[in-house]
Amino acid sequence: MNEHRYLIYAYVLGVSLLVSLAATAVMRRVALRLGVMDHPGERKIHRDPVPYLGGVAIVFTFYLMIGAHLLALAISDRFGSDWIDANLLGYLGDGGKVKLAGILAGGFLIFLLGLVDDLRSISPWVKLTGQIVAGLVLALSGLRIEVFVLSNVWLSTAVTVFWVVLMTNSLNLLDNMDGLSGGVAVIAAVSFFLTLQPYQDHLVRFLLMIFIGSVAGFLWHNLNPARIFM
Repeated sequence: MNEHRYLIYAYVLGVSLLVSLAATAVMRRVALRLGVMDHPGERKIHRDPVPYLGGVAIVFTFYLMIGAHLLALAISDRFGSDWIDANLLGYLGDGGKVKLAGILAGGFLIFLLGLVDDLRSISPWVKLTGQIVAGLVLALSGLRIEVFVLSNVWLSTAVTVFWVVLMTNSLNLLDNMDGLSGGVAVIAAVSFFLTLQPYQDHLVRFLLMIFIGSVAGFLWHNLNPARIFM
């Protein structure tokens, strides 16, 4: 059974990678046509304008892979929604559907903030507010950092929101060199995957493989010299 799971991981990783490679190439053409470009500036090392919207390809691939596979399992005669609840969402604990919805909703909110900021710059306070809301969505769905004294719901919620804001801005600040932010994200996701117990957190590992493939496909286009930015 464990070997079959690793075959599934390899499958979703490979498909996510291929979809992301193609989607990133498409978004590069879209950005060029729409003129969504990052122009050279005082604090930027590139000399020529580089198209944005690589993040659209990452998010498109991630959500497409999750949605398509969950839908396929739900309508399958062999599996169905009950199997999903017991064998996938059950790994998230009680309220698995709500927790997965919190992950997807919070992540999509962060994506929208970045997209709007690329198309028309928004103030740091608006971005910070949106990041806090995204962290609250995650915490209120039941996904909170709960270790030792953080078992208190208010304290764990505050720490979770702080962690979301910190990680979001950390990766954003890293996005100043070709391949750096995407490369760090892939390395971190691989590390998380390897540290999870093989017989636990199956859904989390599944999501990590999709995430790695989604980012790696973009990363291929983002390596120096970058043909598209996140």
